[in-house]
Amino acid sequence: MQGYFTLSSTLTLLLPFLAWLGVMIPPHSHAETPAPEMTLSLVGPGNLSFLPFDLIPRIGADRAEGTTIRLKHTDGGTAALDQLLSRNSDFAAVGLTALMMAAKAGAPPPAIAIAPVADIPLFVLIVRQALRDQIKGVADLRGRTIGVPSRSANIRTAAEQLVVSLLRAHGLETEDARIIPIGQGRKGRAILLENGEIDAIMAEEPFASAMIASGVAFSLVSLADEAPASTIPGSRFLHVTLATRPDTIAGEPTKIERMVRILRRSLTWIATHTPEEIVAHLPIPTPDEQNLFMLCLRQYPRMFSRNALFDAHQLRETERFFRHANPERAPIQADGLIDPRWTAGRVSH
Repeated sequence: MQGYFTLSSTLTLLLPFLAWLGVMIPPHSHAETPAPEMTLSLVGPGNLSFLPFDLIPRIGADRAEGTTIRLKHTDGGTAALDQLLSRNSDFAAVGLTALMMAAKAGAPPPAIAIAPVADIPLFVLIVRQALRDQIKGVADLRGRTIGVPSRSANIRTAAEQLVVSLLRAHGLETEDARIIPIGQGRKGRAILLENGEIDAIMAEEPFASAMIASGVAFSLVSLADEAPASTIPGSRFLHVTLATRPDTIAGEPTKIERMVRILRRSLTWIATHTPEEIVAHLPIPTPDEQNLFMLCLRQYPRMFSRNALFDAHQLRETERFFRHANPERAPIQADGLIDPRWTAGRVSH
């Protein structure tokens, strides 16, 4: 009997540590009051950068924590942030640069990042195929129309900030090209390119690879390639984070703790499964699209955070990127927009 209590006590002490590591621990078998449903707004569906969130209900990461996550997909990161700020969602998957855009110097931030998700910003500047002989570099985009994901009145998307930064890095200003907002729908954006209504798109994966594979567009600049990315100050900025409102942090810390554990379960599941196994859990309709998604997963094997720790160097890079893309705005310190208590209690170095 004494041995039983010793083992039981040991397991009780280990459970929080195992959950911190992201180990898939089944929910308790005895009856418990289920946690209220939580909502999360994000870009998609089908955007590779937000894969850990799309997988949550598919692999049961939320059910393992005794709750249900309801995903609210939007046309862009600023729309996802708007859902959070208008209290239509409990959490949002957004870029840290979007939070910097929403913040005002000297004022409390309207949203706080509580965990990092995507370590690599998977953006590709694609150009319609008919212009291959005319556009050889970024400087050739002078006078051209460039599409970026939908934005709000005051907040530029990360894609739009990238376009601005890329133009400036190659001797152009924003007025030298026409930057217009477009939706997330693959079919609609492909039509815009094919019809010549836009000349280029700052696209994320797997849409960029799909357009290239279909012959609709070619890649001009990929941030996954070190040489072109090096021309953009801070190009390795922190792209996707899990964010919430300050009132949730103050009033519902257990909800945040649960959500971070759910995210860690998903990140761990991705790190321990093959691209084939990951795609098998996603509602991807055709074999061609499934193969494309697997290709992207193989091409970017370390795109997601493995430990959900904020990295001090990456935060400084994010500030650098933001300053270059938005020189007219007051500088924003990234440290004031994150709360690492639910990941490790500190920022890694």
